[in-house]
Formats: sequence, C-alpha cells, structure tokens
Amino acid sequence: MGKAGARGVAHGLDSPFGMHAIDVGSEGSNGTTRRLLFEVAERLRANQERWPRLPPADDTGRSFARLGTAAGWDAWLIRWEPGARIAFHDHGEAAGVAYLVYGALAELVARPDLGSGLHPVEHRLLTVNTRGIFPPGHVHSIENPFPGPALSVNVYAPRLESMNFFERVSRPLVDTAIESVSTVIAGGRTQII
Repeated sequence: MGKAGARGVAHGLDSPFGMHAIDVGSEGSNGTTRRLLFEVAERLRANQERWPRLPPADDTGRSFARLGTAAGWDAWLIRWEPGARIAFHDHGEAAGVAYLVYGALAELVARPDLGSGLHPVEHRLLTVNTRGIFPPGHVHSIENPFPGPALSVNVYAPRLESMNFFERVSRPLVDTAIESVSTVIAGGRTQII
C-alpha cells in the first residue's frame, strides 16, 4: 500500500489512524486549523505501534515516512540523527505542527523585512512533548545539534505540496528553489519538515 522513494517512504495513505479530514478552505481562523493539526499530531503520536519502519538516513542525517493522509492534511514521521540539518525553507501554502516524541531540535526562524528580504530573527528549542507551530509562509531551518537522535511527528494542512528553499546571502535570504513534495518523494530526496 505504501509508496517508496530511495530514502523516504509513503505509508498509510488511507489514514489507518481513523482521523477525519481537515477542511482548511472553510476554516474561520488559524486557531481552528492549529487546533486540528495538534489533534491529528497527538493521535498519531499516541499510536506508535502503527508507525512504519524508517529507512536509513539520507545525506542530511534525516529519514522520514508518511504516517497518513486524508482530505486536507498529511503527516510524516521524521528521525533526526545528531548533526542532521535542513536549510532555510517554508512549506508552501501549508501550515504545520511538529510534535517532538524524543530528543530535541533547534529552529532558526526567519521573518520578512520590508525592502531587504528575510532575516533570521529567532531561535527556538523544540524538546520532548513540545509542539512547534509553522503557519503558512513560515521560513525556518531546523537542526539537531545534540548528541542523541530526535524523532518528530509533523502534520501539514493543506497537504504539503511544495517547499521553497532559501539561501542566506549576506543578511537577507533569497529564494533558491521550489520543490514539489511528490518530486521529492519520487526522487528519493528527503526535504520534509
């Protein structure tokens, strides 16, 4: 039933966790979407016996598998080895939640600055049982600078269709690539968070 890439695995496409759809198009507020993303992440985290096996880590030190998808959302299990890092990126039109199951991750958030691009402005630490929130347009880099691995459950709504990657040039960040998530999976590249 699952679809495999070279390093990532799509699993449980029929949402084996029995969760409902998230209709972000009719939502009245970001708070409602956030609450529903938290609910899906919590239910997925609580059903660890149904998680797929993760493939070996890629060259970024991460491995991932799709946990499920339904109308309006998809979810991923991501393992972060010590030293794992993903460069500055956003999640296209999707909002997201990352729920740390174990370990810790460091996030560097970049925000727009009118007239001069994007600037790193905030460091956040995600630890066990904390949830990082990523609204649409949120630009960040994530890394595991700690001696042990980390594991996160990430849920996106609407479904994660593309990610924009940014490069830091002097102070501002510039958009360097847009990747389709389906291309990433098919091509075996692991650029999901």
